[in-house]
Amino acid sequence: MRKTKTTVLIRTAVLIILCVGLWFLHGCKSEEDQGVSKKSDYHDIGTGDNTGNSSLSQANNTPPAVHIDRPLQGSTFTEGDSAALITGIGKDQEDGPLAGNSLQWWVSKWWSSNQWSGSDVDDYVRNPLAWGPSFSPGNLSSGQYIITLIAADSVGLSSSDSINIRICSKCDADSQQPKGQNQKANVVVQGIINRLVDDQGHLVLLGELKNIGCRDATFCKITFTLLDSSLQPIGDPVFAYVHGTNKTITQQGIEDNAILEPGACGGFYLPTNVPDESVSLYDYKISYQEDETSSPGADLVVDCPIEPGANETDGFLKLSGRIRNRGSKTALFSQITFILKDRNDMVIDVISADIQGSFVYLPDIDAYTDTAVLAGKKGVFTAKSLRLYPNEVDFDRSYYTLTWRDCQKTISSRASRQRGVGLSAFAKTSTALCHDPGQRHVESETKEFLSWQKKCEN
Repeated sequence: MRKTKTTVLIRTAVLIILCVGLWFLHGCKSEEDQGVSKKSDYHDIGTGDNTGNSSLSQANNTPPAVHIDRPLQGSTFTEGDSAALITGIGKDQEDGPLAGNSLQWWVSKWWSSNQWSGSDVDDYVRNPLAWGPSFSPGNLSSGQYIITLIAADSVGLSSSDSINIRICSKCDADSQQPKGQNQKANVVVQGIINRLVDDQGHLVLLGELKNIGCRDATFCKITFTLLDSSLQPIGDPVFAYVHGTNKTITQQGIEDNAILEPGACGGFYLPTNVPDESVSLYDYKISYQEDETSSPGADLVVDCPIEPGANETDGFLKLSGRIRNRGSKTALFSQITFILKDRNDMVIDVISADIQGSFVYLPDIDAYTDTAVLAGKKGVFTAKSLRLYPNEVDFDRSYYTLTWRDCQKTISSRASRQRGVGLSAFAKTSTALCHDPGQRHVESETKEFLSWQKKCEN
């Protein structure tokens, strides 16, 4: 019996040792050897406090609000202008007003003139150009840029706002070279090009050009290449001259000119015969010539308040007024052009009218031509819109240009305003200007023609 009990004890001890060894070996295996990854084991235990709190905070959080408040879309700056400033604001519902590194300015240069495609946008700066509520674009070279302000809150949520600006080359006013050298005309698109549709569903392009250079630009023209969804041209290019057209006399006949003085704007209206839905993108180019002459010659001004009204037959907008030549030379082909805008500062129509002056013989084309000739006298005009009613036009934003040709082949034009001063400003002009105190004697048309011809020959 003793031998049997001893044998049982020994066997029991061996089994205990084997069990302990197997348990020890199993406990030393890695989590991967056990077929359980750390991630799975972690999720089996449950989501930790940090992960749970982070998900909860982002779910209940809102992105910040951000806005570039200065300048306006499409604004132009001069290269090297250290006083130029772009400003923006960012505010978060949870963090309050944002500043410092929470506001980042990014800049991309637009290498193409394509207004509808971003494929030619190149990162000009790989990192933020600046931080905070403002920065100066004075160090940017000439060209068109996309400026983006990104606002980020404390948990990483962000929002952005973007505008397009143009940096133009500085006129060489401070150059050591003689005055007049290196001063060029520079015509660019002012703001955006509006894409409209006419009653037949055809595309209509409408916009403004501005001369930001230092010399008169003549024959200002914008040419569009329309592209389909495969970026293939649709037909031949289409073009439009700047309205406010001025005519010049040549041996071959009478040609249209589109003249922009430095700082002057001119509108264009280009209807096409292409269905709007077939045009996906477009490219454009601007062409013009520089006017080497600088003789002031004639000088046309508005002599009375411009009177908006409604046409008696159809109720569309009618603008009428009087123009006076206060210069020393006769003005030929005098014309006024109105660039009409709505309350959103969008160009909605461009209309022109000749100044009703004298009927004169033009020897270069050997014919009598009805022109708007003003030689120290006044002329009236009436311009009518074919599609706009008076209440559709914001006269504080709309403006006009006056154009004419001096008899000594000097082209002149005058913009009605700088941006921000519209037609309503001229409605406030004193009505006393309607009466010339001197009341000069007006010669007959025949004598006026002879006088004009003699001046031109001299």
